[in-house]
Amino acid sequence: MKATLTFDLSKPEEKELHRKVLMAERMHAALWEVGEYLREQAKYHSDDTRDDAYDTRRKFFEIMSEHSITLDE
Repeated sequence: MKATLTFDLSKPEEKELHRKVLMAERMHAALWEVGEYLREQAKYHSDDTRDDAYDTRRKFFEIMSEHSITLDE
């Protein structure tokens, strides 16, 4: 199965969308890393840090869910 995306790069809005599509894999990697960092903070640090990290991680994934974004494959 193949998929092809076509952009008219002479249109500024499509040029910007094309740029975002090209960055999607890197954005996914960065978001995954943030999620893992927050998981580590919530799991391995003091109670105060753990509670803050847990709340931040919960909010992070809540925002992701609101935008229908998942880091699962």
